Amino acid sequence: MDKYSFLTIFVLLLLGCKGDKDKNSEATEAELDSEIPEEKVKLPEFWQFDQAEQEELASWEEYAAFSTAIKDYAAEKEGDLMMQMDNILEKKKQLSDSVFPAKFDHPSIKSRLSVVHTFLLQTRLEAPEPVTAAFRYQQKSKILSSFYNLEQQLDERMQANLADEYIDETSNIPLGKRDSLVTDSIEGEEIDTLSVIE
Repeated sequence: MDKYSFLTIFVLLLLGCKGDKDKNSEATEAELDSEIPEEKVKLPEFWQFDQAEQEELASWEEYAAFSTAIKDYAAEKEGDLMMQMDNILEKKKQLSDSVFPAKFDHPSIKSRLSVVHTFLLQTRLEAPEPVTAAFRYQQKSKILSSFYNLEQQLDERMQANLADEYIDETSNIPLGKRDSLVTDSIEGEEIDTLSVIE
């Protein structure tokens, strides 16, 4: 009889602890919702381009559509998060499939774009049901920070002079491997080593 009473007490204890765990998880979700009030969250701002840079970026239609989708997402307080992510991911795919202008066809731009894509996918795939305010603002902060870095990199590429960049690239090539280098005049001469030794 002692064995059965011990087993019964053990099973009841397990069931009791499980009930407390469910209550704690509900309390934690409620705390997360109230933990980050909307007024106290400071989201990253967008990079400020000058007028000429804005016109240059606006001429790149796919980027302009992607940028508009991100800015609409930033302004949105509520709404269907999954639909917003699907819209931005679609614009990002169109941007990735497009032909990048020569100035922006650079690994630094594409890597920043892939970081934005990573956070978009993370938000899309890891969103809890229902979406908590804490999750929404945490992910929005990550996405907007990575987009800020992308815009900052675009600005740096617009400031860079492509001729200077080409000179920097060719200056790192050894002299013997440059296309425009005339072969050395010593190469064709024969040297008599015996007369040098005497």
